[in-house]
Amino acid sequence: MPLGSQTTRPAFAASSHAAGDAPPEPRGSGMVERDKPHPAPRPSPGLSAESDRAAFDSAWEREREDARSREERRKGFIQVRTDARTGGRVRVFTRAAAR
Repeated sequence: MPLGSQTTRPAFAASSHAAGDAPPEPRGSGMVERDKPHPAPRPSPGLSAESDRAAFDSAWEREREDARSREERRKGFIQVRTDARTGGRVRVFTRAAAR
């Protein structure tokens, strides 16, 4: 004899939805559907070469400027740190000083 016939409780599906009630809408997020990438046709290599070159050149220039500004900041920091007029000093580490 199956267990379901011995219980006095109604079936789960019958108790979760009263007669005449519509089942709840499935939970889901519209964000997933909106953010899903949609493939787009690519232009031919002849048409895309100019835009690809422009995008690459702008990214290359941005990287070059970032590297240049980092180098200038580093040189400025070392200049301030080692300038005797501003209280900086050249640190010389020797074995005797490490003991």
